[in-house]
Amino acid sequence: MEPPLVSIMMPVFNSMSYARSNGYRLLPQALDSLLAQTHSNLELIILDNQSTDETSTICNDYAQKDPRIRFVRDSAPHNPHEASSKLATMAQGKYCVYAGDDDLWHPEYITRMVEFLELHENVTMAYSNACWVDVEGKIEPQPMVTPDAAYTQDFSSLFNFCSYAYHANVIPPIFGVYRTRRLNELLPFETFDETIANVDNLFLLKFFLKDKCHFLDEILFFYRKKHRYADPKGIHGLPGNETPLLIWIYYVRHQLYFSNKIHALVDQSDMADREKDFTRCVLQDSFLLRCFNLLMWVKQDYIDKDPKLLKPYLKLIAFLGASERAQLLQASSLQEKVLQMRNGGSAFLLESDMLQMSRRLGYFLELVDFAATLSPNETYIPLVTEVRDLLKKESVKISQSQRMPA
Repeated sequence: MEPPLVSIMMPVFNSMSYARSNGYRLLPQALDSLLAQTHSNLELIILDNQSTDETSTICNDYAQKDPRIRFVRDSAPHNPHEASSKLATMAQGKYCVYAGDDDLWHPEYITRMVEFLELHENVTMAYSNACWVDVEGKIEPQPMVTPDAAYTQDFSSLFNFCSYAYHANVIPPIFGVYRTRRLNELLPFETFDETIANVDNLFLLKFFLKDKCHFLDEILFFYRKKHRYADPKGIHGLPGNETPLLIWIYYVRHQLYFSNKIHALVDQSDMADREKDFTRCVLQDSFLLRCFNLLMWVKQDYIDKDPKLLKPYLKLIAFLGASERAQLLQASSLQEKVLQMRNGGSAFLLESDMLQMSRRLGYFLELVDFAATLSPNETYIPLVTEVRDLLKKESVKISQSQRMPA
């Protein structure tokens, strides 16, 4: 028997639990949507991470009714990213696509993506626009991707990479249709700390460094809008809710780990030196933006729920607004330069860009130090010390970059 042209890869774990399904039967809906694809030359591989609910029974029942389904109960527990990497090695098709256990697809989704890839050998992945669908099946028609935020083969790899570094809009690209051989060359998904976060973003940044993708501006994918439960107690070393500023510093460290992984990709790439210097500055700029977004998230998820925690936060904001530190809140010129690259502009840095970034990193280090003084806790002194050392290394990267005169 000839292998299928397309492999659909679905990792599952307790898909019918309330934490995953919000009380709705989303797994059967996802399976029905995939099996209704007009492209029928496919296999659906379901890898079950040793579920303890009725997930296995449901998947087994579907596999008994449709020979295109391969249901595998994993021999050992894996996190979702490990399971996704393993699935890619099991795929028999020329093309493959990841499928969530709760999402929906237009019947033409795989057909349209494969048709393009078959005609364009230089493109590794094709994806369509998407929109939200709630747990009751109500579709929000607003597209997730606006034309100016799409990644396509028409743009340079450098533009796609830098743009993604700023926006990190992982959905819908991560659910595109890939060439299986190339996907396995790019994998495995790489975790780099106990949060198991940003793994998909790291993968797509690695992808954009060398590979091209096609974007079809039609809504053919429907991403489930639901409450996604996360247990902070399961994250090793995360400070308690009573010290939200230390929680922020903890996630700043995660962002520094993430940043170092991306810098390593750039260092190992075949970019010209000037492009590498530009990209390093972009990565540091995007790092600072993510950290400020995290500070807003900590306020919303922790501080706003307990008025007693507000005073230290207000002191931190006052410290931030004082003197030149307010520059941290200003948009840098780098984002504008990335936008110019979209229209054919070149990547270049001025000495003023480098000096501004160096100052911003210095001010950010002061901010982290002050946040630590507002939440004194001997247990987390090593955390603060590590973040301080990592930030100093970020400043060294700037000083080592080549500069052009202002």
